[in-house]
Amino acid sequence: MKLQHTYLRRTVGSNYDHAVYLNAADRALFKESTVIGESQNDGGGPGHLVGLKAVREYCLAHDYEHYLILDSDSFPIAEDWLEVLSSALFRMQKLYAAPLRVENLDTFPHPCVFFTKDPECIQFEFVPGTNLLGRETNDITCVADRKHWLPMFKTNRVSRHPTIGSVYYDSFYHHGCGSRAFVMRAVLQGYYDSMIPKYPSFDALTNELIEDPEAYLRSLQLQACVDPPGRDRSLVVKLLAALKRW
Repeated sequence: MKLQHTYLRRTVGSNYDHAVYLNAADRALFKESTVIGESQNDGGGPGHLVGLKAVREYCLAHDYEHYLILDSDSFPIAEDWLEVLSSALFRMQKLYAAPLRVENLDTFPHPCVFFTKDPECIQFEFVPGTNLLGRETNDITCVADRKHWLPMFKTNRVSRHPTIGSVYYDSFYHHGCGSRAFVMRAVLQGYYDSMIPKYPSFDALTNELIEDPEAYLRSLQLQACVDPPGRDRSLVVKLLAALKRW
């Protein structure tokens, strides 16, 4: 969460509200955030969805120009992410943006990063489906009309791992499994069996990120974002982080 605050401030300044729903987390660690709800659920599955629904109700009750929902292990890495996504939604005539994690064989808008100007789009449920291998799934997904969805693909210059450490739309970093054991569908189903031994382990990459975030991001050939003087902060931005362990 410290990384999330750091990179939010670098990219949008201090003109945002940071609200969290806590699942089995220590409230004392979130003094800089508004706690909108908490439970002792571990955040996986049902706990995850409870948190997202609480975030939706909070967004509907608060009028802001933009809404950003982040997993606890997601944060913006592009200095101009707000302008980029706002422009893309306008140009493509879409209402919301969320990753399409094809690297995990997913076919749905994933809630690890979710951006919109319309809080009515913040709708999440468990939805049965099939993944890119044709195998059955039952995942939490955005259920707003998909014709309004702008999918954000993985755009790493360098991929240190097939499913961990993804950069979406050159704008957001999502570590993956940041608050739970390393379990990813594509890995479990054997899709990467011939490749996984060639990559750093999940633990190794996590330690790199914790010990030196700037160096780690540079290893993905990303220029660490900076906050240039004179940047226009006139937009009122609502940023929500749903802390989920799933």
